[in-house]
Amino acid sequence: ASGSSQSPSRLSWTSLVCGHFFDYGLKSGLLQFDIEARKVRIFDGGEIKWSATTIETIATAVVRVLQKEDETKNRMLYIQSFCVTQNEVLKSLERVTGQSWQVEHVDSEEYIREARVRLERRDPKAVENLVSAVGIVDANWEGKDDFANSLLGLKTEDLDQVVRKVIVG
Repeated sequence: ASGSSQSPSRLSWTSLVCGHFFDYGLKSGLLQFDIEARKVRIFDGGEIKWSATTIETIATAVVRVLQKEDETKNRMLYIQSFCVTQNEVLKSLERVTGQSWQVEHVDSEEYIREARVRLERRDPKAVENLVSAVGIVDANWEGKDDFANSLLGLKTEDLDQVVRKVIVG
C-alpha cells in the first residue's frame, strides 16, 4: 500500500552447480554413451575425472539448501553424486550389460573446435555437443572452495547401482 513504512524484502539466492545430470545424460547420450548401439565416444583417453549428479541427489540438495538457509544463502555451491572418469562409467556399463562396448577415441580440443564452428553455422546440435564435452573434460568440483557435499550431507552414490537403475529401469 502507498505510504507503507515496511522496508522492502531482501532476496537471497543459492546456485547449485551439479555437473552433468548423470542419469538423464546417460539415457539421452549427452555423456557420449549410446546405450542402444553399445558405443561410446571417449575424450582424451577417458581418465579425466568429472563431477556428475543424479536427479535424486539434486532434489535432495535443493531440500537441504532450504533447510540450511543461513549457511547456503547468496552462494554458488558445487555438488556431485560421484566424480568419475569415462573409463569408469564404461567399465560399469560393461558389468551391468554383460557386453563389451565399441570405443571411439576422440581429442576433446578438436571436438570442441568443430562444435564451435558448427555453432557459428547455427547447427542446433552444436550447443549440446559443447556442453557434453566441457562437462566431461572440465568439471571436477572436488577441489572447489564451495564444494558443498559435506555441508549438505550428500553421500557418494554407488556408480554400478545408478548405472543399473538407468539400464534396467
